[in-house]
Amino acid sequence: MSCWVQTCGRASSPPSQVYCDVHWKHLDTHLGELTAWIGRGAASLYVGRTNYPERRLLTHFADKDHDRFAILHWTAHRYEIEAIEKSLIEVVKTKFSKKGKNKSSDSEGKRSGPWNAVYVSWREMAKSPPIPTLWREVRNLDEPPVCPTPGFLALPVFLRAACERGDAKRLINERYAQPG
Repeated sequence: MSCWVQTCGRASSPPSQVYCDVHWKHLDTHLGELTAWIGRGAASLYVGRTNYPERRLLTHFADKDHDRFAILHWTAHRYEIEAIEKSLIEVVKTKFSKKGKNKSSDSEGKRSGPWNAVYVSWREMAKSPPIPTLWREVRNLDEPPVCPTPGFLALPVFLRAACERGDAKRLINERYAQPG
């Protein structure tokens, strides 16, 4: 199989199995640098993957007090999402060992939905300078969700919880409570 970057004719190879070694290294380095940039101003941070970023943001806000969220990369390829998540967890463990909230160094959890995003959720340090970006504020789960933006080095999407922590817990419990 050839690399997914359209202008590249090289064969794809592990760990992503969708990009050639050159493009994989470039993507991995770029996402690692983004994660490190976010981590410098974070009091705590977590790397994960999801098919529904708004729900995951509100869950992290309710459970971990992480009210910031960056969608770094979307893909429909299982090996790619797992390899990127594992690599970014390693960045956090190496550069921010006391801030990282991932319990494992591995990519855990099941893949759900056709598209999944790798993300970083965090809580800012009290005196950190704000990230200069446009934030999409998440107040509830009734607004249209963020759509996948596949592609090589797509721009990250930044979300911010814009509700009270108790409201986030209530929204998640009401929407996703298990019957019985």
